[in-house]
Amino acid sequence: MNRKYISARKTLIFLLIAVAIILMLPAIFSFNQSFAWADSELGGTLTTTIFDSNFEDVSPTGTASYSNSTIYSYEWEKSNKIQLKYTKDGDISPNASGKYNVTLSVEFLKGYINSTFTQNETKTKEIVNQIYDTVPNTLTYGFDINNNDSETKIQGWGIYRFKITINNAEKYSSFIFISPQTNLAEDKRPTITYEIIPSVNSLRDSFKFSIENIEDYKYVDTEKLIWHVDGESIDGKKYVLTKQDFENQEENIYEAYIYSDITRTGTSFIFNDNGIEGTWNVWCEFAGSDSITLTSTKSEVQTSANPKLFWVIGVVVGASALAVGGVVFFAYRRSKKEKVW
Repeated sequence: MNRKYISARKTLIFLLIAVAIILMLPAIFSFNQSFAWADSELGGTLTTTIFDSNFEDVSPTGTASYSNSTIYSYEWEKSNKIQLKYTKDGDISPNASGKYNVTLSVEFLKGYINSTFTQNETKTKEIVNQIYDTVPNTLTYGFDINNNDSETKIQGWGIYRFKITINNAEKYSSFIFISPQTNLAEDKRPTITYEIIPSVNSLRDSFKFSIENIEDYKYVDTEKLIWHVDGESIDGKKYVLTKQDFENQEENIYEAYIYSDITRTGTSFIFNDNGIEGTWNVWCEFAGSDSITLTSTKSEVQTSANPKLFWVIGVVVGASALAVGGVVFFAYRRSKKEKVW
């Protein structure tokens, strides 16, 4: 009888605990939903509008499906500002302090629509953090596109997406693609100039080449500006700039290359002959698209060891030799005097 009584009591206690847990589940669920879930969906809408320099709306040039969402394309040369507008829809639960913590983040990818928008490839930055007693019906934010702001990660052309978070609920905007120019007119070919950069710690000066008509390339992907070099060394050997250029040549003109690899894109380019004296042709091409390439005229430079540095080295070596000779001479005179004494 005692064993049956104990067993029945244990069963009753277990049932009471189970019922209590079941009754508490709604409250636990409600608490977690309000305060613990970080990825819950925020009601309302988060829209983006692009404005030009006159603060007039810019229409998208196209739309496409992208990364499980929609992407809107805009021409960079017409785009000056991004406006974000959050419109509230219904009530939002306050946090434990009865406040509303609002943050706005930007995700940025320096790439094209065929690029993959992944966490490893994008840069994310929180650009707004505010606390409200009551969330307004609308929240509006504006950012310059062309200020190259490292703080906000809004830096010219590329793919952007924004996220607003209120307490623990969040809402994403659609993707927008600020598109660089790819096709320029024939009369926009790059024109180049150069200046000599005197060497500080080597026998050879360098040459800094730059694009003169830089305004024509203000809204392009500067990775599409590619610099080229070829030429002949003083011993008659024909060179091209990089190993890749050498391996890709079609007519077997070149016998060697100057560098295995080198940074060669952008609006400027520094050329050093890497110790190979000779005469070199330098030019730049804009490969904005597969169908159009604009090429500058070639600039010729000649490289050799800097004679001024030879003169400096000669002076230093001569002075060192005189100093050493003087020390030896005085040491010898002193030893002679000591022997006479």
